[in-house]
Amino acid sequence: MRCYRTIITNCLRQKQHVAVFILLCLALVYITVKYTAVLTRSPVSPVLYHGRGKFMELMGLSHVGYNGKDWQHSRSGYNAGPNEVIENKTCQPRSLSFLPGKPRYLTALFSFPGSGNTWTRHLIQELTGFYTGSVYNDASLAKNGFPGEMEPVTKISTRHCIVYKSHMATNKSLKPFNKAVIIIRNPLHAIKSYFNYEFSGKKVPNERKDRNLTKTKNGKRTLWKSNVVLHNLTSQDKHVNHADTSLFHTEKWRSFASERIKRWRMKNIQWMTKFHHNCTIVLYESLKTNCSSELYRIGKFLGINVKPKDLWCTVMNQEGHFHRKTINETISNVASLYTSVQRDEIHKSICDVTNVARKLAIELNISQYLTNLSEKNQLDCSH
Repeated sequence: MRCYRTIITNCLRQKQHVAVFILLCLALVYITVKYTAVLTRSPVSPVLYHGRGKFMELMGLSHVGYNGKDWQHSRSGYNAGPNEVIENKTCQPRSLSFLPGKPRYLTALFSFPGSGNTWTRHLIQELTGFYTGSVYNDASLAKNGFPGEMEPVTKISTRHCIVYKSHMATNKSLKPFNKAVIIIRNPLHAIKSYFNYEFSGKKVPNERKDRNLTKTKNGKRTLWKSNVVLHNLTSQDKHVNHADTSLFHTEKWRSFASERIKRWRMKNIQWMTKFHHNCTIVLYESLKTNCSSELYRIGKFLGINVKPKDLWCTVMNQEGHFHRKTINETISNVASLYTSVQRDEIHKSICDVTNVARKLAIELNISQYLTNLSEKNQLDCSH
């Protein structure tokens, strides 16, 4: 009897070992199939990897600069898993809110007018889920996508936005902020965009009045306002519309451009030299061509734990409602709107800003802005 019990016990033990072995094999097969499926997934969905210290992107979003070479892995950055899949189908309209509690920083979003500030606000809202504000209290923007527009820029406020738009660079205007994102755009395009905003509701009726758009009074040239047709446009309209092309052949455009070239230089230098808090510079052109990597950098600067899904959906919904469509916007075409003297002044202004950044040890490469500004097409600031 005892012999039978020993035989039965040994058999049961062998079966347990076999069962454990089978379970281990099944688990190994499951893991292998799962990860093979992820690696061979269709390029409809991007897969982000952390393992090699770089983000590897298998989707091929070259049109937005979304690739592994653009992003350096940061242990304090993404909290995604080693193989996180983001489905485009999951993108829904972003739910926005004010910042929870009192923020440690009041962050400015500085830029020269026409440099894409409102568009950048849209991107930041989509990425973070928080309202962006402004020092201008534009009711039209408040009703059309920017509910934080009317909130006062002050630490004692009960509701706070993640950034606040400002085009000002005086000591008084800088004082409320202790952190800043500075947007810089090629002055050729920024000044033209600014002119579109200012004059999108104005039109010269005919060629005769176009020639007489200015008059001389006491030795000074002033705008003959009676020769301009005015249309009542909201701020929203002005952000997306274009000025009548005939205005770019008038003294009004030439005087506007000359004055704004000086202001572009002055404001960018003042933000770099007078703002003594933490700041980062974002080039408008980089935001357009490398949207995902620039958004990730902005998000980290703002203290946001950037999630792959939020980044992906922001890139997919990047256009927004306040991004003016480009018309005949090649560098050579835009440069031809400026006189040779103005192009020389723009060249000098770009070099002045570059040299100030270099002295302050600020990494700023805007040499591409020098294209088509001179007959020799000089692409550096050497004299």
